Amino acid sequence: MSTEQLQPHLAGAGFGYSIMTPTNWVAIDSETLDQWKSDHGSPKSGTMDAAYIDLVDSALQALASPGTVFASILAVPGENRLLATITAVALGLPSSEFGTSLLSVLEANPPADAVEGSFDAIEVEHPSGDAVRTKSLRRNVLGLPSKAQVSLCIEYAIRPLSTDSVVVTTFSTPSVLEASRYTELFDLVASTITFTPVASSANSAS
Repeated sequence: MSTEQLQPHLAGAGFGYSIMTPTNWVAIDSETLDQWKSDHGSPKSGTMDAAYIDLVDSALQALASPGTVFASILAVPGENRLLATITAVALGLPSSEFGTSLLSVLEANPPADAVEGSFDAIEVEHPSGDAVRTKSLRRNVLGLPSKAQVSLCIEYAIRPLSTDSVVVTTFSTPSVLEASRYTELFDLVASTITFTPVASSANSAS
């Protein structure tokens, strides 16, 4: 897959956040889900559509958290299949950690639901600033905790240039048997993440 097969999404929380997702998938967020309900009406209870919408609703609620600037579920158009999730959360680093590398911070704070021995973190180059890439198996499926299943999770923690914030973009899929395919896809999508200072956006709009 190449960047020509990606489509942009914009969000913001103190800065502009942009990411691109595959054009052959549908990126569902709370706004597009509300629009779907408005266009089609409420699905009948007990139908596949009802179960599908309930699942999407639950997953989007699970993905939402303080500081979330982007949350989306990737699905196959026309099919009731959810393939992966993408979330981006903006975090403020404590002043005591401003001089600490992102790698050290993340290595000291692995995800609580990570399978033991699966967490790995490395520093990577990213055009938007200092970045650390982590990879792990986590006990959740589409953002919902799970005791029986695990998901492949890849995170990019990026410190936008000239800010004291860290934006953690998490990619997750329960399709662990296709780990190589999804790892390649997630890394490609992560390479499209860009940030725009609010001041610049305001100036360009005026």
